[in-house]
Amino acid sequence: MTTQHVSRLRRALTIASGIPLTVGLLAACQLSAQSEGTAYAENCPKDSKLATAIHLDVSGSFVTDKLDSQRLDIVRDAIGRTAACGGHLQIRAFAGSGSGTAVLYDDELHLKGSTETARLRRIPALVDKVTQQVSEGYSNLPTMTGGTDVVGQLRGDQEYLAQLGSGYSLWSITATDGLQTAGVQWRKLTDSSTAEAQASGLPLADLSGANAEVLFVGIGNTTDGEAPPTAAVEAVKSFYRAVCDRVAAQRCDVATDYTPIGG
Repeated sequence: MTTQHVSRLRRALTIASGIPLTVGLLAACQLSAQSEGTAYAENCPKDSKLATAIHLDVSGSFVTDKLDSQRLDIVRDAIGRTAACGGHLQIRAFAGSGSGTAVLYDDELHLKGSTETARLRRIPALVDKVTQQVSEGYSNLPTMTGGTDVVGQLRGDQEYLAQLGSGYSLWSITATDGLQTAGVQWRKLTDSSTAEAQASGLPLADLSGANAEVLFVGIGNTTDGEAPPTAAVEAVKSFYRAVCDRVAAQRCDVATDYTPIGG
């Protein structure tokens, strides 16, 4: 065998040995993408699309220069689950209500593909694309002033769902430290009884017919360096539990930390 033949054989063996590795890596990436999409698809409402509403608190005690890890997890899950289930995604930053909000994303999300597997594999790329758009918008937000109206975002959700029409189930997440100042003397939220009393006087949304899932998350996690005492955090949580009872959502939870879907 000549030197030229040996060289050709070596090149052929090198190429051949690389093919299984390349194919294996491609298959692993496709499997990972499909698994991520499946986790979202397993959390779809029955017989309806999602009306997803994400509210990011940017008031003085909770504002950040860019999306932190918890808010990023919320945004990514909102994109992934809405795309997997089909539906509309709206992401807003807020301090007050009405003019005290800024839209970061507002559109229908649908996946193209001839099979469910093909559609689910598109989710990670879509999540990355929309997250980048939301992150850029968040980093360029104008300063928002005025009182913090956390519970007022639910009234906006009620209007949002009505505008979309029938065939949607509401999924609302509000990322906030929980310091509601509009209509509430939050410094007087000292225990569950005072919290419930203040919640009882607020005008709230009626989500009883919305097949709604509501989550208030981040309670007690301020970003201004003034972490409230544990008793105060528990009182604020009691306030939001009382709000949950009144809005009559199918499910309403209050938490400090966010648990990602599939996490």
